[in-house]
Amino acid sequence: MNKKIFIIICVVAGIFIVGMWIFIFVSLNAKPKQLDTNKVNTIVVPTAQGNVTTSNFEKSAVGNYTETTVIESTADYGISFSPKSNSFDIVLNSTPLQTARNEAETALIKDLGISNDDACKLTVTLSVPERLSSNAAGVNYELSFCPNSVSLPSGN
Repeated sequence: MNKKIFIIICVVAGIFIVGMWIFIFVSLNAKPKQLDTNKVNTIVVPTAQGNVTTSNFEKSAVGNYTETTVIESTADYGISFSPKSNSFDIVLNSTPLQTARNEAETALIKDLGISNDDACKLTVTLSVPERLSSNAAGVNYELSFCPNSVSLPSGN
């Protein structure tokens, strides 16, 4: 009788151990579900001043790359987002620079569906490439309506 109980306990323990190994193997190989950003209406961007909720700019993005989402790309400016750093980049591509800056800032506000105050909470780099103006290149101008804004050089 003790031999039968011992065999039953060994079989049950064996089945349990095999089941646990299968569970662990399947769990380790399961791929996490990725958020399908086309199904959400907003994106929350964390900032040092708190979260900023934007409209889902990825739905209308003109390009999605591994670490960059291109939100706008025109002859006058380009706007992109880096999810890794939760930062936005605006590159001015035409002169007069102030006109391109105004258009790019307006587009950013519209594409994100946010206020100027919320835009100032975001990390935004606004730059001018060397090829367009060596005098204006190499500076982060930020958004013109934010406290840390830098004025563009005159005559560009």
